[in-house]
Amino acid sequence: MPTKIIFGKRSVEHVRNLIENRDCHVLLITTKSMRNLGVIDRISTLLDVNKITTRYVAPLPSPQDLDQITNTFDKECCNVVVGLGGGSVIDMAKSVSMMQGSSTSAAQYLNNKNNQIVRDIPLYIIPTTAGTGSEVTPWATLWDKSNKQKLSLEHESMFPDVAIVDPELTYTAPKNISAAAGMDALTQAIEAYWSNNSQPISDNFALKAIEYLSKHLENACNEGNIYSKNKVSQGSLMSGLAFSNTKTTICHSLSYPMTAHFGISHGQAVSITLTSFLEWNASSIKKKLPDLFEAFDCKSLETTITKIQTIMENIGLETKLSRLGISESDIELILKEGFYEGRADNNPKVVNEQETQSILLSIL
Repeated sequence: MPTKIIFGKRSVEHVRNLIENRDCHVLLITTKSMRNLGVIDRISTLLDVNKITTRYVAPLPSPQDLDQITNTFDKECCNVVVGLGGGSVIDMAKSVSMMQGSSTSAAQYLNNKNNQIVRDIPLYIIPTTAGTGSEVTPWATLWDKSNKQKLSLEHESMFPDVAIVDPELTYTAPKNISAAAGMDALTQAIEAYWSNNSQPISDNFALKAIEYLSKHLENACNEGNIYSKNKVSQGSLMSGLAFSNTKTTICHSLSYPMTAHFGISHGQAVSITLTSFLEWNASSIKKKLPDLFEAFDCKSLETTITKIQTIMENIGLETKLSRLGISESDIELILKEGFYEGRADNNPKVVNEQETQSILLSIL
């Protein structure tokens, strides 16, 4: 894990210590909501540099969006990237930092697995949602909207130099965003725990993330409890540390066509199959189940599944595909596009299309 992590309330103030050269030109990648909340002004004051160029990112950024912002970086002669926002912003900031100065377009990079791009500029990430864990991973997601496909960028240089995780920045996030992000974090932690690539160190992070998220997510979303929000931020970070070493599995793999074709938020899409695949994978992770149950403060597989479903329902997420606009005829499309290499085959118990179809039909 090459990323330096600064965690805690008001830790965002450490931004002032990141940049020694005050003559540098920062490209700040963020969202308009951060501007409306006054967070951009606060960050700009803390950065205290001569020049800041701000670019806004919408959800589900495309390769074309990446090219446009990369061109801004080059034309404006920027030399530092700061990402301030949720998953889409973080993915864009990491991608721009890698692509800057390259003659290769995002589409060309995605089509060439032998790229030799190396990041040579500072990259600082400040998440404003508690969920993706992307501030401590080497991946980014882009979306081909014309073909309705999820695209992945992956490079060691995409690990940020510094991740500043300040729970206070998540306090103003709307409930629906907090709920989806929190379930994304919980799903990632569970998938990291059962992943074929799991090992004791990643398990430690995964189990602690599961403990914090399962205990505090409801209060964070429904009551706005500050202590719970802080614990959810911590759990999200630990989830990121876990799956950055293991990758995710079948739940994430199947989620991508749900988002691409049906516009379902990422956290909702990954979590809707979670309990079904926990039940499916149980026989292959028997020795690991007691620690998982303990993290959930449960005694059995059945009570753990019930607890996950109850959390989802209580924070406003759906547990049935039909409630998200997916019909039986749509399942074929999800099966066709939902088996991503490095994700579906990372599942502890092998699952084929016929078995997956049965699982999806059971939660229709």
